[in-house]
Amino acid sequence: MLSGGAQPRPLRFHDGAGNPDPVLMFPAGTKLVPQVFLRNTTGAPVDAAASLNWRSPSQSGTVALPEMALAAGATRVLTLATSAGVPEDAYWATVVLKYQGRHGDIVPIATSFDESGRYGLQTPFSEGVSHLCLDRAQRAPMR
Repeated sequence: MLSGGAQPRPLRFHDGAGNPDPVLMFPAGTKLVPQVFLRNTTGAPVDAAASLNWRSPSQSGTVALPEMALAAGATRVLTLATSAGVPEDAYWATVVLKYQGRHGDIVPIATSFDESGRYGLQTPFSEGVSHLCLDRAQRAPMR
């Protein structure tokens, strides 16, 4: 689907997968349902591909999500909690969305909330995800 001369535009976001990272201090047993809302803002269909990079306490991996065609002006919801290949104990994920087009042709919004709607996260996508870097000499976060 993503063919042609132009390079795909990658968008990324970090999320709390189904089991929130313990650092968030949600109550024990809190299960989040991660979803991505994708809105095609153009007057033409846009093809998109996505992958999910996940981490659990003991392993990490990547799962390719099915490619999709978003109709002109359409919004699609991807529910990531049931993604095949992601273990039950995964607590962190990055979704990478790729499409060919201009900045803003697809507007993605990511959310993860529990069934009650009380606990959750909402994370913006960006064209570059920042990472926390450690200074090896001082073993402290660099600013």
